[in-house]
Amino acid sequence: MILALILAVLSIASLFIGVLDMDVSGLTAGDTEQVELLFISRLPRLLAILCTGVGMSVAGLIMQQLCMNKFVSPTTGATISSAQLGILLALLFMPTSRFAQRGCFPAG
Repeated sequence: MILALILAVLSIASLFIGVLDMDVSGLTAGDTEQVELLFISRLPRLLAILCTGVGMSVAGLIMQQLCMNKFVSPTTGATISSAQLGILLALLFMPTSRFAQRGCFPAG
């Protein structure tokens, strides 16, 4: 419960950290520049970070369950290296492909 509270507080704090200044009074006053900054830049960044964290934790749990070893992680299980190899092969064999096509390329 405490960790969830810490995550919520840090997530809200991260919305106000960036190159451009943004404050709560500007958001509540309806300043369009700050509202656009929140919805175009800060909120998608926060959601991407949270989704990445959730994905990495789920991948770690899956690796631990598959290997039946509580110390294994995606990095020690060579999952990241395999993904890097797949992207490298896609870049070599399909240099004009889009990012989504490279992601679907089978990794050795």
